[in-house]
Amino acid sequence: SPITRTVGRWRGLLAMLSDPLEIQTRRNAVWTLYNLAAVRCSVGATEECAALASLAAEFAPEDESVGILLERAQHAP
Repeated sequence: SPITRTVGRWRGLLAMLSDPLEIQTRRNAVWTLYNLAAVRCSVGATEECAALASLAAEFAPEDESVGILLERAQHAP
């Protein structure tokens, strides 16, 4: 599905940014992913939002805003 492909591409990108020297780039990528998920939530694409937010949470578990977005996506109608 398109969602699976999108999540797979993001997962691959974030996995490539595992070097400690790339930590800021990885944070920026997670933040971009978070923003994309937020936009998808705002237009009612809750399945895609939840998938993207879940991936962001996987790579930034300490980020409260990602957790909040994930909860929002999971409880959307």
